[in-house]
Amino acid sequence: MRMDLSDNVSQMLSQISDEQLADIDGLVQQEKLRRAKLPLDVLLLTVVEEVGKYAKKGLNGQDYLTQSDDRLLIAVVGWSIQHGKRYADASLIVRIVDDWVVIERDQNDKPLVDALVQNGIPRRQIVLAYAGESVPELT
Repeated sequence: MRMDLSDNVSQMLSQISDEQLADIDGLVQQEKLRRAKLPLDVLLLTVVEEVGKYAKKGLNGQDYLTQSDDRLLIAVVGWSIQHGKRYADASLIVRIVDDWVVIERDQNDKPLVDALVQNGIPRRQIVLAYAGESVPELT
């Protein structure tokens, strides 16, 4: 006699204990949290705060935090005088694309990606464009 698929599934589920079901449910919830992305406002606030830590006064110059009018491009630009020559550069350029953090340039000893992950932004939500990771398309 052949049992149909729903009978087989029902029979298998009846053999699982409540404790096992709770464990499975816990694993499902953990996976949902692991895959979750931060909302845009939290993401933007965290990125601006962390990028701002890279803007500081140096011995022979100054770095500044700057942001585009739409708040979706955040950068650290600066100037310095070295051996009598003036230099200006952008050491850090970050874009927010949908709910992704796209790091276009990072010339710092302590990579921004590490600071962002330490402050709760999932690594899977960060794109290192300067390292060749593919940038998501705008939706």
